[in-house]
Amino acid sequence: MVHINGWAELDGTILSLSDLTEIQGNSSKIRRLGGEFFIAWDDGSRARDMYGVMLGDCPTGTYICSEGTNNPLLESSTSPSLSHAIETAVRLRADTSHTTDTCVTALSGVDSALIAAISRTPCITVGMTGSHDLQQAARTASLCGLDLYTKSIYGTDVEDALPLVMKCTQHLSMTPVDIAIGVALWFIGETAKEQGYTRLLSGQRADELFGGYHRYASCNGSHDEIDQLFTKDWETIKHQNLRDQTIAHAHGAWLSMPYLDTRVVSAARSIPPSDHLMNGIRKYQLRRAALHYLPREIACHTKKAMQYGTGIAKEIKRLARRHGFGTQISAYLNAIQDAEALT
Repeated sequence: MVHINGWAELDGTILSLSDLTEIQGNSSKIRRLGGEFFIAWDDGSRARDMYGVMLGDCPTGTYICSEGTNNPLLESSTSPSLSHAIETAVRLRADTSHTTDTCVTALSGVDSALIAAISRTPCITVGMTGSHDLQQAARTASLCGLDLYTKSIYGTDVEDALPLVMKCTQHLSMTPVDIAIGVALWFIGETAKEQGYTRLLSGQRADELFGGYHRYASCNGSHDEIDQLFTKDWETIKHQNLRDQTIAHAHGAWLSMPYLDTRVVSAARSIPPSDHLMNGIRKYQLRRAALHYLPREIACHTKKAMQYGTGIAKEIKRLARRHGFGTQISAYLNAIQDAEALT
């Protein structure tokens, strides 16, 4: 017998439960598994995907055999073209034939638009009324012929969600930015649940892999500084995956992340970090790949970070002022946390 959260593949073929049962104890095959998974076999052995997309009682990227020995999973040994790697990663994640999952794309910027264009899955977008993300998602869906469900969020919704997000993630070290992102994800998960979806294809981690943050624009072409930023940002993905999946799981859903496919990571890392920022354009190589699937105006559009594009960070600031905390966002959030601890 075998239990799996998520899905696993071997050499591009998604494995069924019977396939996973057959490879029990076969270290050479298990260590080559790709996908997004936590697997537990009845002999006590278990394995977890390379970059910790799925939560589970096993170190990230590790196969623990029945004797208790830890064996690292093997990273992709090939470097396909970035376009081919992304297309393969998306198609595998959009295939739910071996699961009970129903699949949707959380649509916002070029990262998720590329995923939606390849997978042709329905899309959902959330944001404050009139927000950048709602407007851009509608534009993307119209130009690309995608089915889109949108949900407008109001101030009272954000105020109600804040204590729920903070309670859900109380075991994590959450900054105000984490909480603002968490609130956006809360509404994405809630909307997915309302529409009957459990697997959310997401553009998460593209910024860490391709140099998408605003701070990269201030490197002034310094290769050493760019390399250090890529390394530092990559080290945050474990925390971010834990944050994001914890919130998604609160709604009976989970985030599937094509940009954390080992093929995509291998292809992206075969490109010098500075080349991801050519001509002052962040995520330059990803945008080049996206031009194979998206209109230029979508592939080249500069997106705001989730907490800003949805308008949620701005709303949290407004709530802090309204409750007498002025610009002290942390103090406002701490007060919410303290109030929850008394209930």
